[in-house]
Amino acid sequence: MERTRPLNERQLKVLGLVGGGDDLGDCASVQFRNSARALESRGLVAVNRSGSRWQAVITEAGRFYLEHGAHPEAGRASADAVRTPRQRTRPADDASSDASPRYGPPALKRPTSAGERYRDAVELVERLRAERIVDLLSLSEAELDRWRKTIDYAKRHGLVPEGHRIECNHPAASTMTVRLVAATHPTAAL
Repeated sequence: MERTRPLNERQLKVLGLVGGGDDLGDCASVQFRNSARALESRGLVAVNRSGSRWQAVITEAGRFYLEHGAHPEAGRASADAVRTPRQRTRPADDASSDASPRYGPPALKRPTSAGERYRDAVELVERLRAERIVDLLSLSEAELDRWRKTIDYAKRHGLVPEGHRIECNHPAASTMTVRLVAATHPTAAL
């Protein structure tokens, strides 16, 4: 399930209840707790279960959803795709030309929330869909590690488009080239 997909009717109802101050802690609200946990996985609700006490609280993202009718992360990948001067990617038709200069990406900071790794992976996949090849140059070891984790996250959470796979190689110590290839992985189950 994609984190930013629209909510179904029941989830929207539960988000409205929690946004209105109902913590779903009473016996009459037990039927809404599974939906509240689904909302928690999307970052719209925070659930606290200690002992027999159950409490759901709306998050800032949940308030945003109630106000705007969409997840705050929806559409952010395209808005955040603006590149900095240090960063350049090669379009697919320019992939064979090594004459063009390449620049590295801005430094990646350590993710501070669960949604940041997801957001980074979605942004990478969107860039790969548009450009097919992304060159990452002049990376520190920590940045290389962060990119590896982002690529792995995209693969493990089904963010790679169907019928495609992500390949990456390291032509030099501080560089990485990431490609979106139209093929399934050779070791994929038949």
